[in-house]
Amino acid sequence: MYGADQLIGAISETMFHTIPADGDRLKPRTIPRANIEKFAVSIIASHRPLRLIDLTGHGMGREGMPITHEELILSEAAHYANTRAWAETFYRHPLAVDGFIWVSRQYNLARAMMLFDDRVEPDVLFLVEDTALAGRSPMIEIIETVAMEARIIITN
Repeated sequence: MYGADQLIGAISETMFHTIPADGDRLKPRTIPRANIEKFAVSIIASHRPLRLIDLTGHGMGREGMPITHEELILSEAAHYANTRAWAETFYRHPLAVDGFIWVSRQYNLARAMMLFDDRVEPDVLFLVEDTALAGRSPMIEIIETVAMEARIIITN
C-alpha cells in the first residue's frame, strides 16, 4: 500500500508516479483522464505507531546503505528491479518493520510511504474518508490543479 502525508504527495506518488519527474522536455508529461478515474483517494489512520524504515534526511547514510538517494528514490521505471530488491531487503529487516518512508520523487515537500500488507494487520488501519474519482467530483478538480502546477497534461 502506498500513501503520503499530504494529498499532493499521494497524487504524485500514485497517479503521476510513472510520469518523468526530471523535467526532461523530450519525455511526454501527460496522463489519460481514464487512468486517473481508476483511483480512489482515501484518508487512513493507524491505531498504533507504524514501524517504518526512514529514508528521509540522514536516513540512508545513517543506515550505511550502499546506494545513493538518486539511485533509490529518483530512479525511473527502467531501474525499478533494483528498487524492488531494496524493498525486499527492507521487508527482511530484523525488526519486522511495517514499511518504509521517503521523500516523494514527484513532489519533494511530501513524505511518501509504502506499507507491507502482510505486516500491518487488518485491524491496525482504519478508513477516515474515501472518495471515488469517477465523473466530475471536487477531488478531480484538485487533481487537475495539481497536474497544472506540475505541468502535467490530462488528456481525454
